[in-house]
Amino acid sequence: MAESNPPDDLELLRAIAALAADAPDPFAGALVGAITAQMPGMLVLLDPAARILWLNRANTGTVADYLGRSVLEFATPGERAEIRATFDRVLATGQVDRFVGHGPGKRGPASRYESWVAPIIRAGTVLALVLVTRDVSEAWELYEQLRDREQRLSLVLEAAGMGTWRFDWRTMTVDLDERARAIYGLAESRLPSRTFTSTRIHPEDREAADRAAFASMASRQPYASENRILHPEGEVRWVAITGSPVIDERGEIVALMGTVTDITAKRELAGRALQTQRLEAVGQLTAGIAHNFNNVLAAIMPTLALVEREVRPASVSIVRGAAQAAGRAAELVQQLMTFAGRNRPQVRTVERPGLLVERTIALCRSTFGRTITLVVELAPDLPEIHVDAGQIEQALLNLVLNARDAVELVALRPTVTVRASLVTAPVRSIAIAIEDNGPGVPEALRERVFDPFFTTKEVGRGTGLGLSTAYAIAREHGGSLGYEPAPGGGARFSLVIPVVEVDRAAGPDARTSGTVLVVDDDELVRGAIEAVLADAGYTVRSASDGHRAIAALAEPGRIDVVLLDVTMPGPSWRVVVDTIRRTSPTTRIVMFTGGIVPPDVHVDGWLAKPAVPEAILGAVAAAIKN
Repeated sequence: MAESNPPDDLELLRAIAALAADAPDPFAGALVGAITAQMPGMLVLLDPAARILWLNRANTGTVADYLGRSVLEFATPGERAEIRATFDRVLATGQVDRFVGHGPGKRGPASRYESWVAPIIRAGTVLALVLVTRDVSEAWELYEQLRDREQRLSLVLEAAGMGTWRFDWRTMTVDLDERARAIYGLAESRLPSRTFTSTRIHPEDREAADRAAFASMASRQPYASENRILHPEGEVRWVAITGSPVIDERGEIVALMGTVTDITAKRELAGRALQTQRLEAVGQLTAGIAHNFNNVLAAIMPTLALVEREVRPASVSIVRGAAQAAGRAAELVQQLMTFAGRNRPQVRTVERPGLLVERTIALCRSTFGRTITLVVELAPDLPEIHVDAGQIEQALLNLVLNARDAVELVALRPTVTVRASLVTAPVRSIAIAIEDNGPGVPEALRERVFDPFFTTKEVGRGTGLGLSTAYAIAREHGGSLGYEPAPGGGARFSLVIPVVEVDRAAGPDARTSGTVLVVDDDELVRGAIEAVLADAGYTVRSASDGHRAIAALAEPGRIDVVLLDVTMPGPSWRVVVDTIRRTSPTTRIVMFTGGIVPPDVHVDGWLAKPAVPEAILGAVAAAIKN
């Protein structure tokens, strides 16, 4: 509790003390009795040893109960030393002094008193002490309640990250507490309102901020708004404002008072959530387009392969050109599916590593900034590898993007180098190194570079999944992904994929007998696949939906393989699979899809749309052999 000033009647107290010093019977006079009876507090006359000689009234008991006793007897034991020290200072200095203590009163034995001690001096000697004291228990309780409320409010504001402000309508100034000053980046606690508006509120938001405040004063209603602010360093941040008019006893508005909260992170999070929703919507649209595009290519690609065998030699190059264009379209679809977050079945094909690198770098060259130099070094005559081309390209893209993000921090000649070479130890493999001249990875963090969600990039610059995804792809292919510092302090990531010899003679070109049921709702797709299978020597039957597929299974004759589309009319593919497993357990099932791979189904093979004849025949032959 803040110290109080001496009571207004202190000068009167001094006059009474002087009168008492000169009067032969100091407290017998009617004048002195009348004055002391009207005093709001207790007036006590003490000898220099603090014994009570006289008092104007007793809060408890009678006056006689106090006379002759030391005033220290009525103080709590823990406060007696402080009170005695106050008396000693008055005796030594001859000056009025003050203390706060507890004693018997209306609130019981622990009533709180505020007391002043004045000396009665004659000829330089303190003859007696005058003590005036008043019960401040109720005021102190009110003070403690207010202090408790202030502390609670402070904790709530601190937990909510809120600062408080006050706009004084009479002085046109803005007052801010410490937290509000930190939010606005201010050193001053008070500013002219026009200066505050012009230096801290974003120029585009100033008019709206003023309009909201004045509308609140006009309507005498609270208001809430959001606006941008400018920090001294030029950073733009968002704040949420709440305010309410302050009305005086005459009913006039004298101020606005309220809170301010930094909501920059909240708005950024909401923005990212909105962006995610937009991407999901675009992803769904993309997946739908890609699905239909896949069906078109699924009919075109095998048909072109069959046509190539039949056309005149002079026309072969034209057909091959069309097939290559269809292949590029299929790659585009794969990129769309990757963007849409749709996983495709893993289909491994024999690929040239140099071509995989070149396709990835071609994509990067069209998107990277012109300041970044991309260098590609491919060793000659690299052996082919048996991989899922889409996955390997995804891993390479993640690694090159990671390198790009690193070199963007370099002021001079940012460079990313990709090298592909043959290594023989510990096994014959293709090693693709992605090297940058960025800052590298600190030694203390190198063990964590492949951990999911771990990233050293600033917020918004990465998810922490790029390197971990590339690492998983390398492991799925029996290879590895490693990190080491590059010369000059940059980073070098090495993707190693084993070279696997593929028996092409026993592969897709091998003709195998058997009966295949092709189930697809697209007539063009069915026709193309039927032609490929029939040309290879298979007996082919077809169905356009789930009902016809189940009916075909009930017809006489063995069906060795069902090539089953994932999306089709009628009973779902799950119902068809269950029916096949129940009624024809020896029939193999190959799922044919260009979209999502259902994670909880067990079939004998997967075939990705669109597929070339070699992939179709390979998938069917593999299922029959199993």
